[in-house]
Amino acid sequence: LRSMMRDGDFGAGLDDDVWQVIPTEWIKRAQDRWTEQKPIDTPMTALGVDPSRGGRDETVMSPKYGTRYFAEQIVIPGTGAPDGQTVAGLCIANAQKRTRIGVDVIGIGASVYDHLKDLIGDRVEELNGASTRRSEGKTDSSGRLEFKNDRAYDHWMLREALDPKSGMDLAIPPDRALAADLAAPRWKLSGGKIQIEEKADIKKRIGRSPDRGDALINVHATTPVPIEKRPVHEQSIMSYQREY
Repeated sequence: LRSMMRDGDFGAGLDDDVWQVIPTEWIKRAQDRWTEQKPIDTPMTALGVDPSRGGRDETVMSPKYGTRYFAEQIVIPGTGAPDGQTVAGLCIANAQKRTRIGVDVIGIGASVYDHLKDLIGDRVEELNGASTRRSEGKTDSSGRLEFKNDRAYDHWMLREALDPKSGMDLAIPPDRALAADLAAPRWKLSGGKIQIEEKADIKKRIGRSPDRGDALINVHATTPVPIEKRPVHEQSIMSYQREY
């Protein structure tokens, strides 16, 4: 509503549910910016992982290059990722040497995280949507609304980054399933704080698990490779990232 009235952006949220977290129009704009060509000489700074264990749900890995470019997702059927050790191996195989890997640790993700911790140490990051470790004391861009937990914080940070007025100009793959997943979650105010619909409830409402959307939210939430820890020749890449 703010985008419509203040900025004249009457396409934002026109056909969306009033409580949809990310307007469909913002997702489409980010997908329109995407190209198959990755940013030149830019490393994979983060890999977000939404693990599954067999069944119909998919294990999805979402790579990010630099700060704005999200590459095509690696999607593995449930039967191809039967346990945490297998998923951890797939993460290593699809990441670069210095890539930081963010893993949803709820469920099978705890096993994936433990195996990665043994293999790559501090380069793996624990993402627990039920905790408040990263969201405590944080607010939305208005400075007025806090978050129920890290799940709410991570969803809302991606929402604000995709807002055309943010200037972030994120580029995400033009995958219809990914777009549908990102548009699926809804939110509400609970005790004056932003709360996001639980994944189980989303799955029940849309008839499938929004694994691709969750993987992209995870990689956006993952702390990128620190600049100071990159080799000198990689630091020159940062000026390109800012322009991109």
